[in-house]
Amino acid sequence: MPKVKCIFIAVFLLSYTLANYLAAQVVEWKTFTSVGTINDIAVDDVELWAASNGGALQFPSSTENISVSTALTKVTNTEGLFGNDIVAVEIDKKNNSVWLALSSGHLNRYLSGEDRWELIEDYKGQEIQDFVIFGDSIYVALDIGVSLYLINKQEVKETYRNLGLSADNSVTKVAANHIFIDGTDIWVSTDKGLAQSSLLLANLQAPASWQAFTQSNGLPNNFVNQLVVFESTPYAATRSGVVRLVNNVWEPAGLTGDVTELDLASPNSFFTNETIIALRSDGVHWYAPNSNSWPALGGGLSDVTTINAGSDGNIWIGRQNIGLGKYNFASGLWEFVPNNGPARSNFEGLAIDTKGRLWSASIGGGIQMLENDVWTNFSRQTGLPSNDFRTIVVDADDKVWAGSWGGGLVSLEEADEGFTITSFDSSNGVLAGFIGDPAFVLVPSIFTDSANNLWILNREAINTRVVAVHTTDNDFLYFSTTQGVRSQFLTAGIVDQAGRVWLGTEDRGVNVLTLNETLFDQSDDDYSQGLTASSGEIFSNNVTSIAQDQDGTIWIGTDA
Repeated sequence: MPKVKCIFIAVFLLSYTLANYLAAQVVEWKTFTSVGTINDIAVDDVELWAASNGGALQFPSSTENISVSTALTKVTNTEGLFGNDIVAVEIDKKNNSVWLALSSGHLNRYLSGEDRWELIEDYKGQEIQDFVIFGDSIYVALDIGVSLYLINKQEVKETYRNLGLSADNSVTKVAANHIFIDGTDIWVSTDKGLAQSSLLLANLQAPASWQAFTQSNGLPNNFVNQLVVFESTPYAATRSGVVRLVNNVWEPAGLTGDVTELDLASPNSFFTNETIIALRSDGVHWYAPNSNSWPALGGGLSDVTTINAGSDGNIWIGRQNIGLGKYNFASGLWEFVPNNGPARSNFEGLAIDTKGRLWSASIGGGIQMLENDVWTNFSRQTGLPSNDFRTIVVDADDKVWAGSWGGGLVSLEEADEGFTITSFDSSNGVLAGFIGDPAFVLVPSIFTDSANNLWILNREAINTRVVAVHTTDNDFLYFSTTQGVRSQFLTAGIVDQAGRVWLGTEDRGVNVLTLNETLFDQSDDDYSQGLTASSGEIFSNNVTSIAQDQDGTIWIGTDA
């Protein structure tokens, strides 16, 4: 048996330009992410910036009609950001810069005139929910209250923790969800109610400087998501609907349910006067004051994550895993900015074909292909049996094979127009589901041998045939637990240079199958060899990965 090394590895996946590396020995990194969840949008008369968990998106807001040629720029950690999970964004026109808040608590500032990014670490480790630029100051909504950051001095001046929402001061900090500044008044939406004060007061750290509003003042729910001031009247979005402040008492404003965002929309061809737009789980609504109603704007969309009303009258939204959209008031439809990127940011497996195309398997994203800087995403909508794929290989004939969690095995073969997708699962008898669902076929790993046979791990197969082999004759043969495979909980595998099959399991370590160079004659197969934690050969019986290097050494990854 070859040398074995057991390892515990954390892998960080990026891509780089191999040609540049070979020519200059300098690695040029580029991060590929999906658009993911759009958390916030900021718009001025020139550009739009969107904060997503796949980086920042920049787009010319003056574009009249969205088309496939519309330029969308994605900024990630390899373009200067500290990280890719962006929670909030603001455009600072006075200082010609853009500010981004990251989930890690860091702030990134883009200096447009110098084309560079600055990193602010004062809030590292805190949760930033929102922030507002006011002159040369930034008010930051944190999980511990509201903090005042001075831009010119590049320092935190003070933090307001109680916000007057605890009369007996038993609560030392209040999580702020949103900040709205109206003139010199500041409103803070929190999980314990609303707090209001004046920026002219000398000591906002004192709880007495704040006026608190809770359910005792008419709020239907103390969890307030956002607030805006419309026609001098505050409107608050709570988990139990929109309310407005009339004679110092909050009353229902006509929109019920969990309303997550509000914004003020400027007059345009559709809105005669300024109004409010609101985001609820069933889509975007707008306020009609004359009837005190909230009609839906466009078709009902259940996956909108944020809204923004630009000063030019345009309404922008972010959609989960789809990206940016703008409402077309003429057609009454939402138009979406084309997004060139993978469907999801998780890459469970990678393979490269002879044309240099990168193929990836993705949980939730199906199968993704990168060719000439253009991404093509394959999903249920394009013929896949599932969007949850865990493993992918390209065989010697340039056919792509991918294993899914529930949908079995698929092959993608290039045709005159596009790719032909073929499924192999329980419906055609090739693979089997598990005892809980005979139609739910689990394929955690696939790999090829030197003869271009494809090995398929069919985890928990109800018929015990947990290993399948697709031969070069386009036939299938099987190895089962009744024949000697140690476990039904297979996780990973390889065929080594000597033709031995190494099978990683979740509970029994590694099983080594010796075929004695007779794949089709199973009478002489030997299942007796293997590695286990109890024998001290590996650290854990839960094997996550197996590989062999050019020297013949076997590398085994476990969870310990």
